[in-house]
Amino acid sequence: MSYTLHLQILISALCLLFCKPSCATPNNGRLDLQLPFVPVKTPPLSKEHNFTLRHIYHKGSHRYPRLFRKIDIHHDSLVQDGTKESCCEGEATSTAFAVKSNALEIQRLSDRSRHSIDSLLEAGEFLGEPVSLTSDAWTIDRISGPDVSDKSTVLSFAHIAANAYVDPPHGGGEWTNIGGGFNYTEDFGWERDGLRGHVFADTENKTVIIGLKGTSLPYFDDGETSNNDILNDNLFGSCCCGQGGQYAWKKVCDCQTSTSTCNSSCLMTSLRRKSSYYHAARHLYHNITAIYPDADVWLTGHSLGGVVSSLLGLTYGLPTITFEAFPDALAARRLSLPTPPGYSIGDVEKHYTAIYHFGHTADPVGKCLS
Repeated sequence: MSYTLHLQILISALCLLFCKPSCATPNNGRLDLQLPFVPVKTPPLSKEHNFTLRHIYHKGSHRYPRLFRKIDIHHDSLVQDGTKESCCEGEATSTAFAVKSNALEIQRLSDRSRHSIDSLLEAGEFLGEPVSLTSDAWTIDRISGPDVSDKSTVLSFAHIAANAYVDPPHGGGEWTNIGGGFNYTEDFGWERDGLRGHVFADTENKTVIIGLKGTSLPYFDDGETSNNDILNDNLFGSCCCGQGGQYAWKKVCDCQTSTSTCNSSCLMTSLRRKSSYYHAARHLYHNITAIYPDADVWLTGHSLGGVVSSLLGLTYGLPTITFEAFPDALAARRLSLPTPPGYSIGDVEKHYTAIYHFGHTADPVGKCLS
């Protein structure tokens, strides 16, 4: 038997074993052969990441609602770690933070596109309550998220949350306008207005952590955003916008109708103003995901930054770790954030939010951990 015949028999046998015939094409009349399916390996959900600071964003809210600026950070830049000792002594730490990920389950909307979420929130604002969605609109996904059982990971998130308070490090670039088309260079007051977020990415640009700045103390306000921070504190966390309490409390709405009564509709309208940090955070999130369209996004923040992070995480179904955030379920209800059927905001036993609070034990939208 010739070599050519042996080869033809071998090819025929392999085709019978591995190839699946399909219909002949009308053009050539030949039989097309489909190669065997080779499974694609999915990336592991548990791994170690090394995050570095990449960008700092500043989104205007009250005085400059259309302001949106950013600084791109070089890899060799240094940033203060936010502690008093390093600040006062002028020390700085590298922007690299080690984080471990693990598989976790999260219940979230199947359609989390910008248009879909905006439509749901607008409808909820019109109705005065969350839009009622069927169970088909929700999914429970198994995704990669931060390993909250790992102490070093939690500490890295704490450092990232603390870094959001620190001014841009030496070695970074200049502030550049990326929205609004206005030049705010001559107005030095723009830094006092809005929400600031620090963006960290891992070495593969596959995972991004957004750290949102919390409340700056007014006693040490030097170009910081303390006035607007306190306004948002009272919008999100106060029973009635800071009314009916001590004289020093900052009143941020006119919703109190009597000594112990507050107009609920007025409260919800006040919280949904476009000037609130929640809307600024959503705008920031969409711009960051435009830069990293295929990356997983995790959130973190301290105090007010933690509250805004948890509200953002609940809206878009994002793993979130917060530190010393004040109760946030009240704000989530007032914003009419959509929830799965049979679930009420604050019922953490039924809803897999993948939101974890440290130093927070009351009225959460996620789980409280010690």
